[in-house]
Amino acid sequence: IDETALSLHFGPARRFHGHVDAAALTMYAHGDRILMDPGLYRYRNDALRLWFKSGAAHNTIAVDGSPMRPEGATRLLAWRDTPEWTYVALAHQKIPGVAHQRRVFYSRALDVAIVDDRVEVDRASTVRQWWHLHPEARPRIVRDGFYTGRPGSRANAWVVQLADRGPHDVVRGSMRPIQGWISFAYGKAVPAPAVGVRMSGSHVRYVTLIAPSPDAQRSWTIRSFTE
Repeated sequence: IDETALSLHFGPARRFHGHVDAAALTMYAHGDRILMDPGLYRYRNDALRLWFKSGAAHNTIAVDGSPMRPEGATRLLAWRDTPEWTYVALAHQKIPGVAHQRRVFYSRALDVAIVDDRVEVDRASTVRQWWHLHPEARPRIVRDGFYTGRPGSRANAWVVQLADRGPHDVVRGSMRPIQGWISFAYGKAVPAPAVGVRMSGSHVRYVTLIAPSPDAQRSWTIRSFTE
């Protein structure tokens, strides 16, 4: 029940089914899902269904005004798996005018993940790193990140920015613009908190620590960070 599982999406573009979710990451720990995939929702192509398939509905990078395209592959640049740690590096250009590289390092000994996102845009833009949480979560924003804050559950995590620290926007069940939904059953959309870490520029970098933690009190300290 205390095992941690991560998933990371890469490979060829979708053909018929599937979502536009390049480099999207999910996390399960302490008995339940913490960082969520949005689910199927339904096959009718209304506005909400189109959002469920989009990059902004997943735990990846989005750029305002430039939706992620279905076309194009997400390339596996590197992969290494040892008894102590796992490392994966991905790259894609599925957002027009944007090059995104995501590197994920997971330490089994520490039970923490580091997600390094490097985003190059052909013009200064607003970039958002999205994290989608369980509908019962009540995220608590702190100076350097947030705690997922699901009451009565051990399945929680700290999501902390180690480098630049942009504003954190929490959205739940919004329709204008559409954001903050999860689907557990066909045709049913449930409001759920999504946390967007917002930064602007043509070269943006996120270095994100994700630490599963059943307790809102931090049991760890970051002593130093060197880029």
